[in-house]
Amino acid sequence: MIKERKSKKRSEHRTSRYRNLDTLFLESGIKVNETYKIPEIPESRSDSFHEVHLKEVNRLDALAYEYYGDAKFWWIIAIANDIKDPFYLEQGEVLRIPSRKNVFGRDGVVY
Repeated sequence: MIKERKSKKRSEHRTSRYRNLDTLFLESGIKVNETYKIPEIPESRSDSFHEVHLKEVNRLDALAYEYYGDAKFWWIIAIANDIKDPFYLEQGEVLRIPSRKNVFGRDGVVY
């Protein structure tokens, strides 16, 4: 169980995925560094929406390739839609596809 959480600037480069992680102090007295923090992807008026149909290819990696040009960004769609199982999409489900500008920013950095 976490007793205390401390945020501090870490020495990693600004594009490092570790730059915004916290140090956690457990009740047992052990200090651990957070290894992953789910990024928030705010909604934007420039976001797209995709309705899932059975006859289409509806894998998140295929959608990421279609919208971002790279299948490895499937996790962005998963986080934006709170998808726990990326291999199961329901018929008729409408997915929010965050805009490239919203995700990649001006300097092209992905969270």
